[in-house]
Amino acid sequence: QLYLTVFIFIQLYLTVFIFIQLYLTVFIFIQLYLTVFIFIQLYLTVFIFIQLYLTVFIFIQLYLTVFIFIQLYLTVFIFIQLYLTVFIFIQLYLTVFIFIQLYLTVFIFIHVCIG
Repeated sequence: QLYLTVFIFIQLYLTVFIFIQLYLTVFIFIQLYLTVFIFIQLYLTVFIFIQLYLTVFIFIQLYLTVFIFIQLYLTVFIFIQLYLTVFIFIQLYLTVFIFIQLYLTVFIFIHVCIG
């Protein structure tokens, strides 16, 4: 009878031990799940930083595009300035030509009057 009682206690002890093992196994799986979750969170955090970097890069691209348009505008402005400078030289040339024409007209008039 004592032998059976001891055997039953050993069986109960082993049953309790098995439940403890199961509990620990479940706990380990929960830990693994949480670890995986943490890695997913880290991955998402990295992804968010990549998105922020790309957003900053897009703003830099937009800034550079605006800068290129400003450069094009300035280039067009420089060509307009050059055109106006050429136009001013043509005007000066025509003014000189008109003075020469007036001088020749006066010279011819004086020559005809004297002659």
